[in-house]
Amino acid sequence: MPLILLSYTTPSPANQHNLYPPMGGIVFLASSLLSDERSRHALLPRPSTICQDCWEGPFAAYLGLFGEPVQETGNGDRSRFVGGPSLTTTWDPLESRVAAGCRWCEFLAGLIRPWGVQGAKVLGQLEFTVGRYKRTTGPPTHFSPVHTQEFVVACNGRRHFQGYVCTAADDPAAPFIVARRPILDVGSKHALSLAKVCVDECVHGHERCGALLSTESDPPLPTRLVDCTDPAHPRLASTDSGRGRYTTLSYVWGEDQPHRTTMSNIAIYSARIDISRLPQTIRDAIHVTHALGIQYLWADSLCIIQDSTEDKQRELGRMHLVYRHAYVTIIAANARKVSEGFLQVLPAPPRDVAFPFFCPPPHPHAHGDSTAMDRPIAMPRIGEVYLSPIFDQGRGYDFELYNINSEPISARGWCLQEYFLSPRALIFTSETLQFRCRTATHNVGDSYYEPKHERRLPDVLFHPTPPRLEPGSKEWLDVHTGWTTLVKDYTRRTVGVPSDKLVACGALAQEFQRVLRSDYLAGLWRASLLYDLLWSVYELENVQTSRPAAFRAPSWSWAAIDGEVLTWEARPRNTANAYEHWTAVAEVVRCEVTPEVPDLPFARVTGGSLVLRAPAMRCEVRSGTHGQGCIPVPYGPRERDWAGGVSHRNTGSAAVHQRYWGRASIDTVADAGIQEAWVVPLLRSERSRWVQGLVVVSVGSNRPETGSRQVFRRIGHIDAVDGLAEALRVGRVPLVEIKLV
Repeated sequence: MPLILLSYTTPSPANQHNLYPPMGGIVFLASSLLSDERSRHALLPRPSTICQDCWEGPFAAYLGLFGEPVQETGNGDRSRFVGGPSLTTTWDPLESRVAAGCRWCEFLAGLIRPWGVQGAKVLGQLEFTVGRYKRTTGPPTHFSPVHTQEFVVACNGRRHFQGYVCTAADDPAAPFIVARRPILDVGSKHALSLAKVCVDECVHGHERCGALLSTESDPPLPTRLVDCTDPAHPRLASTDSGRGRYTTLSYVWGEDQPHRTTMSNIAIYSARIDISRLPQTIRDAIHVTHALGIQYLWADSLCIIQDSTEDKQRELGRMHLVYRHAYVTIIAANARKVSEGFLQVLPAPPRDVAFPFFCPPPHPHAHGDSTAMDRPIAMPRIGEVYLSPIFDQGRGYDFELYNINSEPISARGWCLQEYFLSPRALIFTSETLQFRCRTATHNVGDSYYEPKHERRLPDVLFHPTPPRLEPGSKEWLDVHTGWTTLVKDYTRRTVGVPSDKLVACGALAQEFQRVLRSDYLAGLWRASLLYDLLWSVYELENVQTSRPAAFRAPSWSWAAIDGEVLTWEARPRNTANAYEHWTAVAEVVRCEVTPEVPDLPFARVTGGSLVLRAPAMRCEVRSGTHGQGCIPVPYGPRERDWAGGVSHRNTGSAAVHQRYWGRASIDTVADAGIQEAWVVPLLRSERSRWVQGLVVVSVGSNRPETGSRQVFRRIGHIDAVDGLAEALRVGRVPLVEIKLV
């Protein structure tokens, strides 16, 4: 084999001060011990998967994890990564080492493959910089576990790989590497014992959770629970309004459950439930409940009488309490249907790359041992670490970190309120086992987790007696924003029974109503109604919204359509008052909804109407090219166009003889074909020419008679410019009363 020249440089010993993870508070060995350290490394047999030069270079330097970190300088195209151990080579010798079986050289070569072989050769010298990454730009991270070592590889100053380092809990490298490999056998005794520790730490150690979730006495129990004392022979227990601890199950049905509680079998289930007939997800939940040392489990298919309308209505009305008072909720996030279960052994992360790791020597003063300096140098050990990618230019660029929204459970409407109302949750994901509470979310077993998509309800919703908030205040708006954020999440999910659209989020609405102290109007709030009316469909190509065949909600409610919607955010950034930049040009005269059951205002409705005193003018609807239902709408106040047939001559207002243009988002494809409609402005901006409003069509004739209140239904949302705001400001557009159903 020809001689191959590889040149490594490492930071000077004086700069290698962070040999151990920061949590240990230990500094690097004194420089007088470096010769002994080299001797230790020389005693180790070189692994066959690493070439001699790499073994004596970055691996002898602990992959640069404990010296000066690699830092990013500059921004954008001028960004460069400097510091840390480096390797200087060219393509041909690197390729030869790959052919000889060096895993590290193969890893480096893979990072620059987008350039191609010829591109790499043209570059000539390739300088690879590796090591621990210290972020100097961008927002702070909140990943767990704290002090996880992020790792970066740069070639000629440009980033080609970024990720984090982890190892197994029982590996020799574990004392030096903070993050652990994810737990894959999530149903094992070891995994569930670690999960129990997480639950106990939250109950007894989390100040925030303790302040919001009283642990002084056990909460009231639901009407029925599954007794898991003997997991092989569970039974349905009536609680008789007792108190105690219980788990809840959040899962996807995905199919029929023939073995569920009905009027005909409730007596049998009260004596014994044949566990062999239960679907796997229910069986797994019973196993987890018992392993946590908890007697009772609440699962809807067993704890609600499924063929009793009366029992369903009563129990659904208490749903917010069932999940709020649960000791912990078991979330089967990775199961697509109830027969799948969620305790299977999970596959290992497919993109992780394993490398040997030369373990640093024990520190002389570790653990307060003053005699350690007199002992012989410990024999060196080789562990194994994994590089887990976040960015890999050669193998797919950015990798999406775990996001619960990609799990099957996040496609189901019922599961949203179960997720957010639960004070604590064990989440069985497609990657590992997670624990979530009001304080934090982290992976059980200390594997890496970066909560980019984490959201929680405002703390005030969990107070037993929430304070009275003034509508429009910052605190009130924070809670209201929490609701509108949930609406976007909820509307992208499906509900098995279409008529349950409002029912499946009713528990959440009930909790928000305790704080907002406003009437709940089929998904909207009376105190912010003009703003809540301005929702619009989420515009994506090939994504279509529709209206159910049967009545489910009035047309002005987002619950009237199937598909994701965007709520209108009134509050500008960094502004306490949402309403200060917008002026209402319409007035709510009356708004009513009719619940199917009078005592269940957060469940199904059978009717609803909204009367507005507002400007209204005819518009011409034209198809656009910006996505489904997104169209430009020209409209103009001409004498024949005033709603109600009111002429500018009759009102004394000066006519505005021009055509204004707006951009409308039509709610459904079926409504996009309507040729004639009406624009109803609701708000105008004080700082710009924007107007926000609704697009409506007449339920009866398209040409309302003078003096009558015409009935309309909503078909879309519009924002407009070009002079309409000024016309509304000076009162050139007359107001009429219209009714929306």
